[in-house]
Amino acid sequence: LIDGVRRRSLGKHAYFGERALLFDEPRTATVEVLSDGAELWSVEKLTFSHIVKGKMQQELMNRIQLQDTSVTLKDLRQVKI
Repeated sequence: LIDGVRRRSLGKHAYFGERALLFDEPRTATVEVLSDGAELWSVEKLTFSHIVKGKMQQELMNRIQLQDTSVTLKDLRQVKI
């Protein structure tokens, strides 16, 4: 939830909070479980930084930038994996 409005629904194996960890920003949303239950895992920033680096970190950052509403088509590039 952002300002009380549901912005996104996540399913099994989804993740959230990576933007705050990658860009050293405060979290921007509240997570609410709407099902009967959920299994959540957390990771400290230092551990996240040791795990997510190099190409993996760059791809996550690129994915987050795609969510930016100020991005235009000329800002995009093709990536072969």
